[in-house]
Amino acid sequence: RNKWPRAVARSASDVWTMRHAVFNQDASCVASCTDRGVRIYRCDTHECCYVDQRTDVRLAEMLFSTSLLAVGGGPADQKLATKTVCVINTAKHTVIREMVLPKAVVALRMNRKRLVAVMETAVSVFELADLSSIKTVETARNIRGTCALSPNPNRNYLALPGNDTHGQVVLYDLEDAHLVCDFPAHKSALSALTMNAEGNLLASASVSGTVIRLHELPCGTKRCTFRRGTYTSKILSLAFSPSGAQVSFLAALSERGTVHIFQVDPMRGKLKEKSISQAAGGILASVLPSVSDIVEQTRSLATIRVPLGCSNAVCSLRAVEQMEEDDEEEDPDAANSAKQVCRSEGSMRVLVLTFDGVLYDYLLENMFNPENSKCTLQKQTLLEGSPPGKGEASMRLRQN
Repeated sequence: RNKWPRAVARSASDVWTMRHAVFNQDASCVASCTDRGVRIYRCDTHECCYVDQRTDVRLAEMLFSTSLLAVGGGPADQKLATKTVCVINTAKHTVIREMVLPKAVVALRMNRKRLVAVMETAVSVFELADLSSIKTVETARNIRGTCALSPNPNRNYLALPGNDTHGQVVLYDLEDAHLVCDFPAHKSALSALTMNAEGNLLASASVSGTVIRLHELPCGTKRCTFRRGTYTSKILSLAFSPSGAQVSFLAALSERGTVHIFQVDPMRGKLKEKSISQAAGGILASVLPSVSDIVEQTRSLATIRVPLGCSNAVCSLRAVEQMEEDDEEEDPDAANSAKQVCRSEGSMRVLVLTFDGVLYDYLLENMFNPENSKCTLQKQTLLEGSPPGKGEASMRLRQN
């Protein structure tokens, strides 16, 4: 029986406050902003690869694995609520540009074409090549900085809340920052948004956190609904699997410390059979939309329990390297080849960084085969401290 790993305790001399944490677009690195400065860690080794000693930073955004880093302030403390955004070259430790915005910045997003600074009631869009201002758009009140920017510059979309009381989404095309569409996503206010690597799917969650919905872009049509649970729990983080994966997954981290893993496109994996409930939902769609939405809800493939020692955390997904299963001494036979496919399609690395400074690295294997499935905590590291070593995690697989 797998045991839950315990939260890692800090000594009194090693107490520090984490203000913000973010994974880059390919989950190769994670950045943390604390009262001791900004640090970037490699997700494969958990080693620190960049340190910035500025202590007034409350936000950070990386651009894949490049040397570009954008940092800014936030609204939590007036002394630290800066209106300044700095773009830094981490290789040379130099500031490329410093920009002063009209209001305090609550979120930063970046892709290979655009830098986006989200303020409480406005969004400023910059050309990344020369950091020139493209447009500032007035928005609905967004004190939490909820937003999603497409990692794909060829589908340069930005999703924002349409208001602060209902789950309305507004979608902008950042080629010229024009409004594409707006659509209802949830009944209550939005708490989390994210886009997949291709930029054609948007995942959304509300403050109730019982369901996560997928929407097709740019039209905003609802694609499916995922059921996280029946009790209200705020979704802290949403993350799609990286580009190029044979099967696409979505991770949802809740404030209860659970990470739910959903299969985005069941028709591409092992779960090809359409259930009776899904068929019934399709029949009801034109008659009772609200009832059909409940009937069609899909539950998670797997659930991981993370020992949260604080009220916030972020998560990300990484592909499992195929070489981990390869046998270099002999050619794999047909059965072994089938095992390789099962490993690549039903396996995924799940990364979670809690705001008490612990980076967890889980390996999910054979999610499509409950009899042989397993979840292992490969590594957990106390950032700015010594790694506690390996352990196991608790995982529940959905029974078909």
